[in-house]
Amino acid sequence: MDLPGNCPLLPLKRRTERPLVSRVFLLLLSALSLGACGTSPLPSSATLPQSITSLSTSSSPPSAKPYFSSSGARLWAEGARLWGEGGFSLPSSSRDWRQQVNVPETQAFEAGKGVTIALLDSGVDLTHPMLRGVLLPGHDFVDGDENPSEEGDETDLIYGHGTAVAGVLQQMAPAARILPLRVLGTGGSGQAAHVAQAIRLAVDQGAHIINLSVAGSVSSEGVRAALQYAANRNVLVVAASGNNGESAPQAPADALNQKNTLGAFGLSVTAVDQSGNLPSWSNRGGEVQAPGVDILTSYPGRRLVRASGSSFAAPVVSGALALALAQGKDAQTLAAQLSTGSLLDVKVLLK
Repeated sequence: MDLPGNCPLLPLKRRTERPLVSRVFLLLLSALSLGACGTSPLPSSATLPQSITSLSTSSSPPSAKPYFSSSGARLWAEGARLWGEGGFSLPSSSRDWRQQVNVPETQAFEAGKGVTIALLDSGVDLTHPMLRGVLLPGHDFVDGDENPSEEGDETDLIYGHGTAVAGVLQQMAPAARILPLRVLGTGGSGQAAHVAQAIRLAVDQGAHIINLSVAGSVSSEGVRAALQYAANRNVLVVAASGNNGESAPQAPADALNQKNTLGAFGLSVTAVDQSGNLPSWSNRGGEVQAPGVDILTSYPGRRLVRASGSSFAAPVVSGALALALAQGKDAQTLAAQLSTGSLLDVKVLLK
């Protein structure tokens, strides 16, 4: 693919197989480097390279301690420059998934204003141009400091996951604020205690929505109690159902399907493809379905990626809820409206 100004492609290292602490699925992402040499929209007819190194994922937790993992590993392919320093505009092909859920084409950049979404993940690239002006001061529960940046590099399994999720939130609700809380280490897992602490901190700092693009086979009473803490304070919780191809969501999303206060303010999200079909890897049983295949979003180092997995379906729902809350709609009513097992329809939600 020709690039303007002779801008070179940013090389990406080939990846090798490595285990996760819980079963996860592969995320297909194609990295696009960002730079100050101008924008070059990706043609809608562009295809991914045929040669991709795969990552297989399947292992058991190393101990009885509750752990959570991001709901996806990665496959990488190279791409082209897209972003300029002055701002961003997504290529037309990137809008397909937003059209699938009927995001208004005339959506203003003020959409979602006044709403805070807490992002519990691997951290965020705080300097990414796509996220400029939307990130609040956060916290790193893994390292115990106030810097929730992505850690490590492309040799680390989880690197870029949180930044990618944040990019989906930003595209759905451009004026919403994102509270980044790092709970996943570079190995792709995190302690349940950190997840519980982050949920409580998010509530105490005024988050209206908590996005959990994490999943694991082991539930945690501490996390469940923290989720209840959020629900008791009318905070919406959105969780990815996972990517094991199972008939029910993994933890902590499974706790949100109950007929109680927690269920009244929580939503589990199942990923579907561009045709609205369930991929073989997508966990069934989510209360709402959302696009989770080939989602164009942000990646560290001023780049973009195409991502697949329930991790990226969850922020589509979180972003839609932010749009509705900004209009003054009631949180519990919104959760009930979406708890049908059907595909998210933003236009209906905003009526």
